[in-house]
Amino acid sequence: GARLKDRSGRALASLMLHPRREPRPLLLGPAKLGVIWSAKSACTTVLLWYLWHRNLLQTAQAYDSWPHEFRNRMLYSDEAYRTWASGMNVESWTWLRVIRDPYDRAVSSYRHALVNGYESRKMSRRLKRPPEDGYSFEEFLDYLLRIDITTCNLHHKQQFHPLEELIVPSR
Repeated sequence: GARLKDRSGRALASLMLHPRREPRPLLLGPAKLGVIWSAKSACTTVLLWYLWHRNLLQTAQAYDSWPHEFRNRMLYSDEAYRTWASGMNVESWTWLRVIRDPYDRAVSSYRHALVNGYESRKMSRRLKRPPEDGYSFEEFLDYLLRIDITTCNLHHKQQFHPLEELIVPSR
């Protein structure tokens, strides 16, 4: 369970439903369980577990082989999810927070960024060299120290959800 710091229902719904609040919590209304999670922190495993408990796993697999496509395009507009998010009493819910050791997560994010190239242009500008020259883990860590980790790419964004400002863990 949790104690609510701020009882504003609109503020809570905004924290739950707004796309800029990624990753949005996963909600299981009947169990009164919310999961706060981070990318690169077993996120796919957590999502598959969640979809199984919602009886949506087969639907998600039929939608796309990558379950995050279903989460992004279908789950958050699902009527049950929106109802749970807008009508919940946070005090009566249990919150599970899934995080990863920051160093291990940085290594995983670095590898992900190299393979997928989503930070290559920014790194190239910062390092003043062509993107095909790549960058070291040390350079990547230096880059992370200089960006706003509250608004950056989800894969190395701060492991914090604004909902955590509204609740105090009960234990």
